[in-house]
Amino acid sequence: SRWLGAPFRQRAGGPALQPPAHWRTQELAAGRWLVVYPPSGSFAQRVADGEAQLQQALRERGLTARGPITAQPFLHLQDGVPSDEALATPKVRVAVPVR
Repeated sequence: SRWLGAPFRQRAGGPALQPPAHWRTQELAAGRWLVVYPPSGSFAQRVADGEAQLQQALRERGLTARGPITAQPFLHLQDGVPSDEALATPKVRVAVPVR
């Protein structure tokens, strides 16, 4: 599968993540990352733009990716079902771990 979920820290007094049995989970150690937030376009366009920006930054800075480029849309599911517009054009964090 190409999907990756990245939960945030547990909220004070909130429930811990209880992944379903079929999920594969992995904890990653802290490290250096390159991160961009492409400012406009559809989800697919922001991911494509972010990937291009990160590939260019890797070349220009002489860095090596130590994992895949990931894209994380921000949908604020705690506020309810996102609108069609929010689903079509979410804020997207595109990142890659580097060494």
